[in-house]
Order: sequence, then C-alpha cells, then structure tokens
Amino acid sequence: MRKKIMILLILIAVLSITSCKNNNMSIGNVKVEYTGEAAGFKLVSENKIVYIDPYKLPAVVEQKADQIYITHSHFDSCSAKDIAKVVKPTTWIIAPLDCLQKVADLQFGKVVNLDLGYTYNMDGITVDTIHAYNVNNNFHPYNNRWFGYVLKIDGKRIYYSGFTDYAPEMQQLLPVDMAVLVINGVDSMNNEDAVKVVKQLQPKKVIGVSYSSASSFVNIGGFKKDCQCDAEIV
Repeated sequence: MRKKIMILLILIAVLSITSCKNNNMSIGNVKVEYTGEAAGFKLVSENKIVYIDPYKLPAVVEQKADQIYITHSHFDSCSAKDIAKVVKPTTWIIAPLDCLQKVADLQFGKVVNLDLGYTYNMDGITVDTIHAYNVNNNFHPYNNRWFGYVLKIDGKRIYYSGFTDYAPEMQQLLPVDMAVLVINGVDSMNNEDAVKVVKQLQPKKVIGVSYSSASSFVNIGGFKKDCQCDAEIV
C-alpha cells in the first residue's frame, strides 16, 4: 500500500511539472512559444517565423527566423550568439540602435532601427513601437529609448511588453488579442500594474513571464487570479 501511495505521489509530481512546462499558446493561426530562457519567444504563423529576444537557444535550431525583434541591449535580450543561431540570408532584425551595434558582424537580409511611437509595415507584419522603461529604478532607463512591440500577424495583434513598468505611453495602446507581459516587480511591472495593462488592452489571452536578471524568479501566481483572464505563467 505504501509503495502504491509513493508511486501515485510521483505521478502527481511529474504531471505538475509537465503542466508548468506548457510553454505554448495559440491565438488564431499564430502559435506563441516561450523558448525556455529569460523572456525569449517564438511566434509561428502560416507565413512567418518571428523570434523576440532569443536567449540560450539550443546549439542547433531548425526553425530559422524571418524576423527577429529585440527590445533592448542587455545580454539576455540582445544575445549575438543566439541571434546567430536563427538567422538566414533573408532574415530581418528589428532593434534599438545600441543593440544593432552589438550584432553588426552578423549577416542579415535587412537591419531596421525603428523610432518610438510609430506604426511600421515589416514585410507583411504591422508593428507598433512603444517606449519600455522603468519608472522607479534605473535598470531600463527612459533615455535609452528601448522598445515594447505590438505585432499584427495573420490578423492578430500581439503585445510584447519587454522590460518596463506601467508607463503613460501604454494608455495610447489599442486593444490586443494577446499580451505577453514581463512581470517581476524588480526590473519590470509588478502584479498590480500588469492587471492594469490587461484591463486596458482587453486581451483574449495573456502570458506572464516571471524572469528577472536582477533577482531570483518572483512568484506571480497571484496575477493569474487577479487578471481574471485566460492566462499562462512561464
């Protein structure tokens, strides 16, 4: 009997771990996948493969990028080593100027430095740029002009916050279909501000990312309850 109970407990533990590692969500025809480290994501649509802030990718990556979006130049968002793993001759890289300087030796199809607060057409993907910065500390300074992005892919608007607190610029954002929010209360928004973003943008689905290079992982399980939405935490 004791042996059966132990086996049952082990199975429950394994199932719990597996459920925590469900890193994929979809919105329409777009699959949104957490790549497993830092705040890196891959978006796969019918026509495009997009990476955002790739970091610590496997040595060999089969799905190469049509476009790569970088939010800022910190090592765990702008990693030249990882960006090199997913490039092909036609890849576009979209990033702030200080990050483009870090990957200048790589060969891309096109390199794009955007400005803040504008809408762009990136070869079939509509991109809105938004200022991403910290209000109460200097991890991500206002003057560095780093980015969050709203990408419209296959008719779905996906907001990727990058590392930012809740900022006045967010009030200009229109509703989105999915929001990917970095939430840790250290070098990005806390639970309370993340809930504000969700209420404003009214996304159908939300992914909360608890990663922080400034401290250990922060438990944001409470956010999932407070936002009262279809949310996953990675």
